[in-house]
Amino acid sequence: MVTTKTTSTAIHFLPKWVWRMGIAYMLTALITYIFAFPIRYMQLLNNPALTPLMATIQLGIDYLLIIALTIIGFIVVFRRKDEWITLLMACALIAVPPNIGNGSHLAGQLHPILHIPAGIVTITTASLAFLLLISLPDGIAKPRKLLWFIPVLMIYDFSRYLLLIVFPPTNALTLRPLAIIPNFIIVGIALIAMIYRYRNVTSTTQRQQFKWLFWGLTIEISIVFINQIFRVISILMGGNIAITQLIISFSNTIGGILLCTSLVFAISRYGLWDIDLTINRSVVTGFVTISLLMLFGVVFWLVQSMLRGVLGSEQSEISVAISALVVGGAFNPVRQRIRTFVDRRLYGFRFDLNQLQRHQAKLNAGNIGSFTGQTMGGYQLLDVIGRGNMGEVYKGIGNNNKIVAIKIMQNHSSQDERTLHQRFEREGKIVLAHANIVQTLNAGEENGVFYIVMEYIHGVTLKELLMEREHLPLRDILGYLRDLAGAIDYAHAQGYVHRDIKPSNIMLRRDGTNQPRQIMLMDFGIAKFLGDTGTLTGSDAVGTIDYMAPEQIMNSTTVDYRADIYALGVVLYHVLAGVLPFKGTLAQVLFAHINQPAPDIRQIRPDIPLEVSIAIQRALQKDPNDRFQSATEFVQALTSGL
Repeated sequence: MVTTKTTSTAIHFLPKWVWRMGIAYMLTALITYIFAFPIRYMQLLNNPALTPLMATIQLGIDYLLIIALTIIGFIVVFRRKDEWITLLMACALIAVPPNIGNGSHLAGQLHPILHIPAGIVTITTASLAFLLLISLPDGIAKPRKLLWFIPVLMIYDFSRYLLLIVFPPTNALTLRPLAIIPNFIIVGIALIAMIYRYRNVTSTTQRQQFKWLFWGLTIEISIVFINQIFRVISILMGGNIAITQLIISFSNTIGGILLCTSLVFAISRYGLWDIDLTINRSVVTGFVTISLLMLFGVVFWLVQSMLRGVLGSEQSEISVAISALVVGGAFNPVRQRIRTFVDRRLYGFRFDLNQLQRHQAKLNAGNIGSFTGQTMGGYQLLDVIGRGNMGEVYKGIGNNNKIVAIKIMQNHSSQDERTLHQRFEREGKIVLAHANIVQTLNAGEENGVFYIVMEYIHGVTLKELLMEREHLPLRDILGYLRDLAGAIDYAHAQGYVHRDIKPSNIMLRRDGTNQPRQIMLMDFGIAKFLGDTGTLTGSDAVGTIDYMAPEQIMNSTTVDYRADIYALGVVLYHVLAGVLPFKGTLAQVLFAHINQPAPDIRQIRPDIPLEVSIAIQRALQKDPNDRFQSATEFVQALTSGL
């Protein structure tokens, strides 16, 4: 058996004979399910609580899980036939879930010879589950001393199968549930070992793999919990117990399929960096579902009690209708509160994902604004030249024909007005005398409208330039990059952190020949002064998520100049590669900034020098201490190999 390394995960490669033995085991399990089919059907038909139709539906639900897991198991084992962990997982998928209730042993009731395959599967079920749990996610059992449990477990299961199934005593049905308690205890030990491994000895990639499994377990546990609530509500409403059981069985089957699918994702390393978002949304959905089900049950019970007291009889239809109306009205408020709780309390974000979505929404703007033609600060406002979440920017002209740019504060809700005004006041007072920073000329208020007068730059934003050319060569922008780094370091030296460095806030001034001749950094609207004891961002989703440093997402009070280094790294990646390092929805990008390692830019642009790739990856480190300590240091590292 050979061991190699890929993406920080050790993988065991198998000889062909081991793979063939695994396939034979999977086929053996499948044979037992086929021969157990008529025995299981007769058991269901003999159940007085089930009609023949319900018995058939229940059997279909039972075998839906078997069919789904068999398909999944054979697909993964044939697609990745050299990996030990894949073979182990495929065997466990086919054998373990259907045999939690001893499904294979029923085949032995059809003919004694079938006790041989049924025994093989039943005796190895718990051992497979145990081995898989201590071997996740790379196929290496840790700690290895736990492997000694496997022969003990198999000897115990052999004895249990022989004494309770092949030669059963008269009270076998009573003893069987008690006899599997040791199996659950030993598998529980494996779960504890898995959690220990996740917390202490896993790489970043392996932790993401484990999260897929934890997500599947959480979904399965949530389904079980919701089923119990549904069962109670059904009893209170006087529903058909048999139908309720069918619904619960079907949902448990779906939960089992999702759990096993999450295991496949973990082993295959599929969608590793989307799992955090998947977990986030699942937690919110689960909390909302459970909360609304509980609300439905409480309202239903209260209405039933009131109607019984007033009318002297229960009115289930009226109670259901009123409960449904209450739940429908409560849906949005409950979802919003749970979303806020999950994002801010459980995940520690400064803002929830709904707030992020609203803040990052694109604005459709024409050239004519609502203030066009008016006079502000002695300048007549002309066309709109830019819009953002804080305000509109107009081109203005004075009596001496001087051209300026004027930012006008947008009207917001009353709770935002004071904070926005404070930001405008602070931005208007920022005076940074640097050749590559757009100058603030004046600020004030007229007729209740706040404005800032700034230097007008004739040119094009870096964002517009990227739309024209897709990406730019490093040699062409190196001089501009040095000037931009100097401007950023100057602002840092004055105590300001920009916090919104992005292509649309970087302009290239053009001369008479329409060629770029000077790079300019602008828009200090959400800049942080490191001497301030408070914050004007609070829990607002300020900044642009595509370029936002992890610490800026989590806690604005800890943000310092190194957040700008991170943003500059994202900008440079975008400029050189033509794409952002982290792509997807806003929520996917947010979680990628927090967890996902920065990709190697050479995967997109192989011509990029190694030194440039290393420098960008250092600038994009999650821990600010691991980044460059100045923008100039970053640029110098870029040029070391040129």
